Amino acid sequence: KAAAAIANLCAETGSDARSSFLDSDSALLGLHRLLMSPDAECCESALAALGNLALDGHGAGLVAGSLHVDRVVNLMGAGGGKAELRATGLIRNLLRSHRAVPILQGHPALHATLVNIVSSSSSSHAR
Repeated sequence: KAAAAIANLCAETGSDARSSFLDSDSALLGLHRLLMSPDAECCESALAALGNLALDGHGAGLVAGSLHVDRVVNLMGAGGGKAELRATGLIRNLLRSHRAVPILQGHPALHATLVNIVSSSSSSHAR
């Protein structure tokens, strides 16, 4: 529930809360640890929080610099429900930042996963 609370606090544009969480190494480490959890709800909440932390360029750079990109890409393609949607949203937010783009461009499975999502007419996160 704490990761979901962080997601909600950081959703506002220009959020002071976002800055304080980005300055906290332990908050980022905790979210990354939750992202690796086998529990779907933990992953979904971590993805939502990381996605909202990545809403600005500074945050996107910090999130991308320590992100388990393989895990996020796997969740985009096979995370099920909200996890797929939130993983795709996180990648979208990261790709808005010039700091994060070089980190993500080199990931071999990201391009193929995005193409699969876009070409899937049944995918709710294709848009």
